[in-house]
Amino acid sequence: MDTSNLPSSVRAETAPDVAIRIIDGANLPQVTLSGTPNPVVEGSVVRVTARLSEAVLSDVRIPLTTTRNTSEAGDHGSLTSVTIPAGQTFATGTVSTWTDSDLDDETFTVAVDRSNLPSLVRPGSSTGVRFTITDITAAAWLSVTPNPVPEGDTVTVTVNLAEPLVRDVSIALQTGRLHGGRNPTTAEEGDFKRIRSRAVRIPAGQTSATTTISTYKDDDSDDETFMVDMSRRSYENPATKVFPLEPSRVRVTITDKDQKEEKTSTPKPKVSTPTTPTTPTTPTTPTTPTVPTVSLSATPNPVVEGSAVRVTATLSEALPVAVTIPLTTTRNTSEAGDHGSLTSVRIPAGQLSATATVSTSQDDDRDNEVFSVALDSSNLPSSVRPDDLSRSVVIRIQDTTAAPLPPGIEDNDGGPSPDI
Repeated sequence: MDTSNLPSSVRAETAPDVAIRIIDGANLPQVTLSGTPNPVVEGSVVRVTARLSEAVLSDVRIPLTTTRNTSEAGDHGSLTSVTIPAGQTFATGTVSTWTDSDLDDETFTVAVDRSNLPSLVRPGSSTGVRFTITDITAAAWLSVTPNPVPEGDTVTVTVNLAEPLVRDVSIALQTGRLHGGRNPTTAEEGDFKRIRSRAVRIPAGQTSATTTISTYKDDDSDDETFMVDMSRRSYENPATKVFPLEPSRVRVTITDKDQKEEKTSTPKPKVSTPTTPTTPTTPTTPTTPTVPTVSLSATPNPVVEGSAVRVTATLSEALPVAVTIPLTTTRNTSEAGDHGSLTSVRIPAGQLSATATVSTSQDDDRDNEVFSVALDSSNLPSSVRPDDLSRSVVIRIQDTTAAPLPPGIEDNDGGPSPDI
C-alpha cells in the first residue's frame, strides 16, 4: 500500500501489505472419480467417490454429470455433485438403481463436469466411471428325469437358467393334475407328492439346481400322469422376476410295476384216431411298435452375434420314410431383427438327424439376447413323439460390440469384486 499518498479521509492499518501466492495450474490438486460396486446388482446402490491428490484449505464442491448409455429412464437415479470438506481428500455420493421388467443389463456413466470445475482443482486421469447394472431376471425352464418313472420311485426336476446370475435366485415349483380339456392327467391324489409351492434355490454363478418328487405305489395296474410346473409365485415376485422359457411345465408319466402279464396257455394236442397227435403250439403275444422320440440341440451355443447357429433334430431310431419336424422360434429377450426363424427341419428316410441354421444379426446395443427353438408338439407327425428332456433349446446370442469409453472414464475403480 502506498501510505505516502493515502487520502486524508483514511488511514493505514498496522499491516498494510499482503502477500499474494501465484499457483501454477500444473501443481493444482487433481480430482479423480471411482465407483463401487461395479457391476451393481439391479435394485442396489452404487457409491461414487471424488478424491483429491492433496487436501485444500476450503470446502470444494465437485460438479458431476450422470449420463444414460444403454440405460433408460427409471433404471437409476442421478448425482449432480459431491463436496469434499476442507482439509479432507475425498467425499462420497450415492446413485440408486431400480429393478425393471426387461432382461437386459444396462450401463450409465457418472463423470466430473470439467466445464464447471472450481479453479482450486484440476481434472485427474480418471474423471468418470461407467457402471453396469446387472439384471437379475431368471429366464428359466424345466426338465424331468426319469420320465416315464417307475411307480414308487422319485423323479428329479431340474430348474435351468439361460445364463448364470450374480446372486442366488429361488424359483417356486408346484405339482398338480389337469382336469378336462383335450389331454387331462390321469393320476389321482396319493399317486404322487402334492406340492403347492417349493422353492428351488440356484446359487450365484450356477445355471441349474434340482429337487426330487416322490411317486407312490397303488393297487391298480394303470399308468398315471401328473404335471410339474413353475408356480405363479415365481412370476409375480418382483425380487425373483422369472421369465418362463419352454418347457415351463412338464407332464410326468408314472408306469405301473404290477401290471399283470397276460397268461398264455398251451392248448392240448388234438388227438384223432388213427392219426398221429399234432405238435402243440404256443400263441405269441403281439408286440406294440415303439414310436421314436425326436430331440433338439444347437451349436454353437452361445453364438457370437452375427454368426449362424445350427439346430439339429435327432431321432432315437431311424424311420423308413422321411419325416418333417415342425418347429417354432420364440423371442425371449431378443428383439425383431436380432435373429432369423426356423419353421421345420426334414430328416431323410433311414437317417437319424438333420440340421438347419438360424442366422443372427449384429445390432447397436451391447446386450446379450436369448431366443428359443422348440418342437411344435401340436403339429408333430404321429410317427414321432417329443423327447421330454430336449423338446426345446434356448440359444444365447453373445454381443461383441463395446462402445469406446470417453477419455478419463473407466469401467470400474480397480478395487475388489463387490460382496453381493
